[in-house]
Amino acid sequence: MRRTQRVEHGKPETVTRRTHTREKRPSWTPRARRLKLDVALRYRVNNTSAWYEGTIDNLSQTGLLFHGPQQLPINALIEMVFEMPEEISGQKNRNVLCQGRVIRSKDLQEKETQDKEAEASGNGVLAASIVDYKFIH
Repeated sequence: MRRTQRVEHGKPETVTRRTHTREKRPSWTPRARRLKLDVALRYRVNNTSAWYEGTIDNLSQTGLLFHGPQQLPINALIEMVFEMPEEISGQKNRNVLCQGRVIRSKDLQEKETQDKEAEASGNGVLAASIVDYKFIH
């Protein structure tokens, strides 16, 4: 069987255009869970010999807030040694050496309301992000 005439196809009256909708991603991401602690820590600026004693206020997977006697400039690279809580490490009495970066630094005299615990443990409040860490054996 052979076709002798051309078959006409009717064009649709309205052309519908498919749009590719991109999946919207949330611009907000939740913060890491913070553990309130009262744990001693030692910290220093990288490649210096002077260690300072401080107290950790709270800790998360990404950083920590602590009080200490030495104010440090923002973006200073620091080393911190402290006992990692069992809730994070899964083991008791595990000391950790962290490499970090100061992201916030505040002198307690600048605060209007001073926390007595913070005043007793040091002169300043520092927040640091954790860049790298390793457990000390």
